[in-house]
Amino acid sequence: MKRNLIVLSSVMVLVLMAFITATLYAKSSDLDNFNIKYGTSGTALNTCSLCHTSVPAINSYGTAFKNSGRNFTTIEPLDSDGDTFTNIAEITARTFPGDSSSKPTSDTTPPSVTSFTIPATSSSLTVSVTALSATDNVGVTGFLLTESA
Repeated sequence: MKRNLIVLSSVMVLVLMAFITATLYAKSSDLDNFNIKYGTSGTALNTCSLCHTSVPAINSYGTAFKNSGRNFTTIEPLDSDGDTFTNIAEITARTFPGDSSSKPTSDTTPPSVTSFTIPATSSSLTVSVTALSATDNVGVTGFLLTESA
């Protein structure tokens, strides 16, 4: 009887450890997948706080992720934390989409072009830009070149 109880206890401990390991692995792989999709490794968003208030409790973004069948793209247009910014706007700004006190700052400073170089002459209407760089107080995410001032 005592031997059966020890074997049963050992099996239960192994099952519990396997469950905990599988649960932790799932959470880690979700964060890894998020970082790959949005390029957030090494940023403030590379943390369990993205989806959790405290593990295992989840925040509003974690709830939306869970309810979407673990699909990040599906919940991008939502505003999970109700702060008037979509989840994708918050992710792009590197703020937490599940925390209403964490929201993007408004960018009111125009960017400054620090480098722009094209060839002095061209034999066609297509001109290659050989250098283009700009700075901004929040960040430069793209550019537009036109033929007019």
